[in-house]
Amino acid sequence: MTIRYKSASGLILGLTMLLSGCVTDRVLPFLAKPEDRITVSLTGTKVTIGGVPGYCVNKRQSKNSKTTAFVVLGPCEPEKVETKALLIASVSGEARFGDNMTPEALRAFFQSRRGHKLLSSANDPETVEIQEILEDKGVLYIFSRDSADPVIPETVNDKWRGFFPVSERMVAISMVNFEENALSAKRALSQLKRFADSIRKLNGPSRP
Repeated sequence: MTIRYKSASGLILGLTMLLSGCVTDRVLPFLAKPEDRITVSLTGTKVTIGGVPGYCVNKRQSKNSKTTAFVVLGPCEPEKVETKALLIASVSGEARFGDNMTPEALRAFFQSRRGHKLLSSANDPETVEIQEILEDKGVLYIFSRDSADPVIPETVNDKWRGFFPVSERMVAISMVNFEENALSAKRALSQLKRFADSIRKLNGPSRP
């Protein structure tokens, strides 16, 4: 299957915009009683994000427009945990996006120079080296090592990302790890898999 580069660019661009503009501090305090999930709406389709034990939605950092939704989850009680990693989900607003983004097509795309460029925090394919790609339960996970400076200061630029369709939309998830007491890559992947499983469970089975 030939991947549609324009659609893929829009998805990853959304994630890049989130990392560069929406996450402004390490972990912003919650203004109200935190919730562990949120439902976003994109051109008539609703997608619920969250449900990970110990993580709550930070609405100050999350954004929802007609075309894209960004959801940021941080520790429900940040003052009581040592590791303050953030979980992030980006949902594409394009209808039937998932039908064109199978794990096989995504794998081929991200192994290309254009895919490397979109994974780079500097938008430079030369800074990115993909360490591992795996598929689990229909989700494609990519671990990339980026030699460029991270978009958010004091964060780890090497990270796992996951990609999968929900309700005919494409969901991209990642974990933002801070240098201080960062989770290991193994633990980050385990947490990301838990995040993906939760999102899929909250939204019911995806159409094949």
